[in-house]
Amino acid sequence: PRGDSRLGRRWFIGIAAALVVLAGGVGYGGYAALRSHQDSRATARNDAAALDAAKDCVGATQAPDIGAMASSAQKIIECGAGAFRSQAILYSSLLVEAYQAANAHVEVSDLRAAVERNNPDGSIEILVPLRVKVSNAETQNQEAGYRLRVTMVREEGKYRISKLDQVAR
Repeated sequence: PRGDSRLGRRWFIGIAAALVVLAGGVGYGGYAALRSHQDSRATARNDAAALDAAKDCVGATQAPDIGAMASSAQKIIECGAGAFRSQAILYSSLLVEAYQAANAHVEVSDLRAAVERNNPDGSIEILVPLRVKVSNAETQNQEAGYRLRVTMVREEGKYRISKLDQVAR
């Protein structure tokens, strides 16, 4: 005959409770990992869209010649948001006049972009280094490099420039 088990009813209840808590912890950990993965994928999609928009819009600021400057000025205005858009509207006609006065020709030889920071307000800061060759009435093929910090915000479903600062030359 078999005797009574050394493990009483309390032991079985304790082990069952521990397994339930462990299963709940594993389930919550899986859920948290899934949410984190979904958030990082959404961030990557937003970063890619902001990068493309930043390169396109910064490229518009470097129009090749006076013939392309009018359409580039319109593109800069369309790419702007907030205070940057107001400045773009104000200065776009001056930019066209400056190209005409200097008889400027610009060639972008290198344009890159990388996400520098995702801000809590949803804006994305992007660092855009570029190299340009400038020819005008005074100089021929003078090459210059710039690094711009562009703050992109989502407006009307598109990323637009809200701030553009030159950080190095």
